[in-house]
Amino acid sequence: MALDQLLRMLEEPNALYILGAGASYPLVPMAAKLGEIVLDQTLALGHYSTTPVPLDPIADRIVGQAKRRLHWVNAREDGWLLRTELAERISPGAVQASAVALLHPGRPDRCAQYEVFQVSTYPATFMNFNNDGLADTFCPKHVVLNMHGTSLNPKQRQNLNWAQWIDILQMFPAISAPNVSGLLLPQVEPDGIINTAPYVEASQRILRAKRIALIGYSFGGMDDRVAYRLLTRAVARTQAPIVVIGPDVHDLVMRLREDVPRVPVMELVARWYELAEAIIASSTRRFHKSCDTDRLCGRCVTYAYEAILDQSGWARSLIRRHTT
Repeated sequence: MALDQLLRMLEEPNALYILGAGASYPLVPMAAKLGEIVLDQTLALGHYSTTPVPLDPIADRIVGQAKRRLHWVNAREDGWLLRTELAERISPGAVQASAVALLHPGRPDRCAQYEVFQVSTYPATFMNFNNDGLADTFCPKHVVLNMHGTSLNPKQRQNLNWAQWIDILQMFPAISAPNVSGLLLPQVEPDGIINTAPYVEASQRILRAKRIALIGYSFGGMDDRVAYRLLTRAVARTQAPIVVIGPDVHDLVMRLREDVPRVPVMELVARWYELAEAIIASSTRRFHKSCDTDRLCGRCVTYAYEAILDQSGWARSLIRRHTT
């Protein structure tokens, strides 16, 4: 069962987790929401080029979908035409600099999404594709490989006067956004990334992994092609079982089963934030008298998860267990 597979990973050595945006939700906006927020913030700066400004590939990855959505809304909506025209005059540099700020919101007071890994018996490895620094902050006993780097934290942005930089970039669209060392904003992974330090270490650690979990990650809609090749080639050799966790993972599970047919690939349909809360709750108590008290218990996690969803107004559980 997929949930049992995940719980065993938290209790056994040589576990490897591959973390995507769904692992940090809702603390950090997902791709589509990120684009909408960046577009709104850039439009709110209040000054624009006199002529349309073409977006570069990275800026288009960030806000392109949100810009195109403006053309689909009801034309009678107040301000629709003006916003559509102004959206063609935003600066690629301002878009990227705004994304840099949103991708690292700072340390929250509580972070169940990552605090859950404190229940792990052994140190684990994280191939982390998020730029928010949360894994480093809340998982100090584990090995965190930041595959696409880490964005500037609030203190660094304040020291660099980052908000003023965004404003300047919008006023002068020809200026490129300042480079953040090691940070890869949304784009197709360059082939050369395989030679960077995180990928070199990950290529070794993934071969030692006994179990692998993909949490809230679909390889950037296959923009992360290098990462996908790294995973599939490794598990084709080791045949380490994979559990894929998220609210909509079926297509990725089917693709993995096709590309590595000898590898057990299981899907666990659940929202990671609530599932992490349930695991934490079940680690300190049992909800059924007959449950094993010596190990993490799937029945108790499911009970806690359903209770959390009910408190959130959800009428049914999203957990579905699948065998290989």
